[in-house]
Amino acid sequence: MSDFYKGIDEAPPLNSQNWVKPGVYRIRVEGFRPATREHDKEKFQVIDYRIEEVLTDRGGDTHSKGESVTHMMNIRHKKTFSRIKQFLSAISGAPLSDITSDRCGEIADNNDLVVGLEAIADAYNVTTDKGAPFTVVDYRPLPTGDLQEEVPF
Repeated sequence: MSDFYKGIDEAPPLNSQNWVKPGVYRIRVEGFRPATREHDKEKFQVIDYRIEEVLTDRGGDTHSKGESVTHMMNIRHKKTFSRIKQFLSAISGAPLSDITSDRCGEIADNNDLVVGLEAIADAYNVTTDKGAPFTVVDYRPLPTGDLQEEVPF
């Protein structure tokens, strides 16, 4: 039976297989990293976070407080870089103009810069031009009264 699992020693751990479900959530960042799918070399930005609070339940299947979630964004889509900037601005309070490719690389290389920071994730379903369902996630800063103290951005 051990032959069945040959190669498992080299397999990287998965943070989560729990994709973003519709709802509005207060989130705490657990990771920010690039990823490349092996079979087709497709590139993704991966944001891992934990649900701190469910602010709006949009009905149906939604996350619960304490769940870990992975948001994967395909880099080939035009809006992905805009969403990455939106996310980093929301968690840091930095203006969009301060979010450069160099800064994104620094954050991906040193997750300590963003791990533990919080924002609001607003996830909702849309229909693509091809008629397929798709979940969009918009990020925004915490309400003014909940702003984090010093953010290392």
